[in-house]
Amino acid sequence: MTTEINYQTATEWLETHYKDVPGIWEQFDLEVAAISLTENALAIDYDSFDDFSRLDLMCIMADSRM
Repeated sequence: MTTEINYQTATEWLETHYKDVPGIWEQFDLEVAAISLTENALAIDYDSFDDFSRLDLMCIMADSRM
């Protein structure tokens, strides 16, 4: 799936991707995670946020922990 890579689409993707995780945005900063996800996707030249491995996503989320 090709998605425009930007902050808004990263925020939407994160909200959808983690929708079944109770209280996630009380423990992690959505804004920081979306910025990091966008910056990393652009740096790696990904076409979609779905291209990230689970390990990469875990690192991005760890960096956004409040």
